[in-house]
Amino acid sequence: MCTSSPAALPAPRLGGVISRRGIALGALLAAGPVVMSVVAEAQSVPALSLERASRGQTALVFEQVLRLGSGADTNQMFGQVWDVALDSRSRVYVLDRSVATVQVFSANGRHLFQIGRRGGGPGEFLQAWRLGVGAGDTLLVFDASGPRLSYFAPDGRFVRSVVLAGSPSNVDMAELPDRNLVLAGFDRATRNTLHIYDRSGALLRSFRPVEARELAGFETSLLGGRIDVLPSGDILFTQLSPYSLEIWSSRGVLKWRCEDRNGGLTDPAAVVVRRGDGQGLMWGRFVHSASVFALSDSLFLNVAMAPADTVPRFDLVSRSCQLLARQNGGVPLLLTKRTPDRARFAGATNADVPGAAVYRLRH
Repeated sequence: MCTSSPAALPAPRLGGVISRRGIALGALLAAGPVVMSVVAEAQSVPALSLERASRGQTALVFEQVLRLGSGADTNQMFGQVWDVALDSRSRVYVLDRSVATVQVFSANGRHLFQIGRRGGGPGEFLQAWRLGVGAGDTLLVFDASGPRLSYFAPDGRFVRSVVLAGSPSNVDMAELPDRNLVLAGFDRATRNTLHIYDRSGALLRSFRPVEARELAGFETSLLGGRIDVLPSGDILFTQLSPYSLEIWSSRGVLKWRCEDRNGGLTDPAAVVVRRGDGQGLMWGRFVHSASVFALSDSLFLNVAMAPADTVPRFDLVSRSCQLLARQNGGVPLLLTKRTPDRARFAGATNADVPGAAVYRLRH
């Protein structure tokens, strides 16, 4: 059970050997897609009629192109891989939270340089939590202590840092086309889960409120979500639980929502344990949406997992809210980030040997 401390949230613990042969998503389509309900512009609409694709099964193929975490290379001896990101050159950024550093590798796995160290000074990290890649391959590092956002040049030089207003928990982040920043995470003060900041760290707007729940401390991290930015510039949001895929404008307008009441996710209240006056989490039992990717403006990949399991579940969902594929397994790690061209995906594992891997996506 995890206590109510940000540092107590375990990194993804996913096991197994990564296949080098590639995997196909959509092999389980024999039973046909699953109908979900759709809500558009915050107004209820009838559920769409389920239609099987006229050209047959939709398939995704992930082919592993790189694996990091070899004990033979000291630069790949990670302690706790917390996040992995990719830039436009397919360079790989690995956040090792155990030593508060980011190791940077070329597309073919050659170690380039290290960013950061433990500390509170410029270019240092106390609670490095999330990575992002912005315009010009600028690296963004979100530090939950502050919270603070640090910017690094493509050659690893520290550029600047800004302190962010508010205190959202269990944050995901992405840079928008206008170079503003969107953070996804529940903020107890506003009870909102999406927050737009400018480059100075000023909070421009906060939206997407959640209903009141009897959760305190770090348990409120269960109320957040994960994000990606669509080619159109809108924000794709997946709620941790219950299952809800949504599209928001950066102005806070809900444009689309797709729910699955039988999505197999765990109600946050079900993993909260109350003992006396305290609360804690059975985090390993929390089946939740752990990441989401916009393959295009109309096709989305939602990744769900329970930290105690060895592999995630992949859902391929269309803009018409059809579940085109659902498959458990195939990639024994948590996919975290993509390249700007949406062709490669990176993931982290902390079971057996902590490491990272990069996949090429074909569809």
